[in-house]
Amino acid sequence: MVRTYKVHNDKDMKLAEDVVAMKYSAPGTEMFTIKSEKGSGFIRHHVFERLMKDEENRVRADKDPDSLITPENYTFEIIGDDRIGVSNCSVIHAIPKREETDLFEGKVWIDAQDFAIVKIAGHLAKSPSFWIKRVDFVRQYQKIDGFWLLLREEASTNVRIYGKEILTIDYHDYTVNGTEAVLPSSSQPMYFPRTSIGARVLLNTQSVIITEAN
Repeated sequence: MVRTYKVHNDKDMKLAEDVVAMKYSAPGTEMFTIKSEKGSGFIRHHVFERLMKDEENRVRADKDPDSLITPENYTFEIIGDDRIGVSNCSVIHAIPKREETDLFEGKVWIDAQDFAIVKIAGHLAKSPSFWIKRVDFVRQYQKIDGFWLLLREEASTNVRIYGKEILTIDYHDYTVNGTEAVLPSSSQPMYFPRTSIGARVLLNTQSVIITEAN
């Protein structure tokens, strides 16, 4: 599988990009190989590389209970139906039970046939900093060879005074070879995308990114 990591601002200026090949081997090993790099070395090192390292650690631990999309962490309300691509979906409003940066408020689209998450869109339940007005994200899935795998993630931060920065991760060129090809971070969508969406990583380096871009 290949991932393309990008950071750009609200003026559509691309600040950095990495194209990375990732291989997952059961039960919990991920290997990343960088194919190409462009733009800010600071962003590539402090955002993209940290995202990959955080994901490797989470996959090895195979635990992330505080960010599970479960009744322990959320109240759920069915608010309607929708269609995404070929999927007929139930739309659920997820309301966090605690104001924490590991939780979100937003909508979850559930495939009516597979009961798999097709899309999540919302914002962090708690801003991680006074300087951050809001953190929004969208996470989309695709069905490949019977598995629901990540298609695209986007996180945007609205920073006081400076404006908006956007991180996107596109997933493509999947090769599914039996169960070993199933990525825990992308094929088990009952986890809130805490590390792979990269919102908190982006926030922690936000001011430096903006300074360097200017």
